[in-house]
Amino acid sequence: MGRRPRLTSEQRSIAIGMLHGGIQAKAVAAHFGVAASTISRLKSRFNETGRVQDRPRSGRPKKTSAADDRYIVVKSRKSRLMSAPKLTEQFHTTSRIRVSTQTIRDRLHKRGLRGRRPYKGIILTANNARARLNLVTAHRRWTIDEWNKM
Repeated sequence: MGRRPRLTSEQRSIAIGMLHGGIQAKAVAAHFGVAASTISRLKSRFNETGRVQDRPRSGRPKKTSAADDRYIVVKSRKSRLMSAPKLTEQFHTTSRIRVSTQTIRDRLHKRGLRGRRPYKGIILTANNARARLNLVTAHRRWTIDEWNKM
């Protein structure tokens, strides 16, 4: 079973307004599609703190700053073929911060960059396309044997 939807800050403010307007917690919960206990906790938190925002949560602090994240993205965009392990090594040598390869991937994914394999094929420029078309039109009556001899 997945998580229930979270209320945005605006929805929380509206819910508090509805509660102060005399609407029951169950009706407010049904309106927003959340559990009644969510509205109950929201009401008690508002009565304690006077605010509807979440309290600060504990958690592991990020190892990279916003500037470090920008550096990672810029470096990745400049060197399109650089793999995440190489980018991790490059980041460590410049910033002296040791992060995992997965951290680098996470920072890139957050900015919409995904790993790709380089294209392997004929680069068909306008000149190449024109030359190929000229070749084919000049030899369009050739048989398969004649093409195989070429």
